[in-house]
Amino acid sequence: RQVIREIAYVLESHDLHPALYIAYDRKAFFGVGQHDLRISFDTNIRTRRFDLSLEAGDYGKLLLPQEQWLMEIKSSQSIPVWLSKLLSEYKIYPTSFSKYGAEYKQMLEVNKPQVIYTFIPEKAASFFRPTATA
Repeated sequence: RQVIREIAYVLESHDLHPALYIAYDRKAFFGVGQHDLRISFDTNIRTRRFDLSLEAGDYGKLLLPQEQWLMEIKSSQSIPVWLSKLLSEYKIYPTSFSKYGAEYKQMLEVNKPQVIYTFIPEKAASFFRPTATA
């Protein structure tokens, strides 16, 4: 109840509105006998910045290439030795990744203003004309 009251307060006191739709297909696995270990694989991560109501359906631009999956490993304790060895064997190392952050970077690249230089040939010719020196 407290969390719901806090969310309601934030929604009432700020002019918030949806800005991004992110969806993905997830396969989640939990450790047998290691209930604090979870490994999830996200694929088909899709985003859109328009048509944001959930009723609009499940579609969007792919955030990562179709064949690329995002693996997340969570553990409240240390990662088991068997898993560390497996990750090392396949050269899988920890990195930071944010679905929202990656989409935001892509959006900035798409909306990056292009610098276009123009010139008037007659004026350019006079600019490059050699001048007499004394």
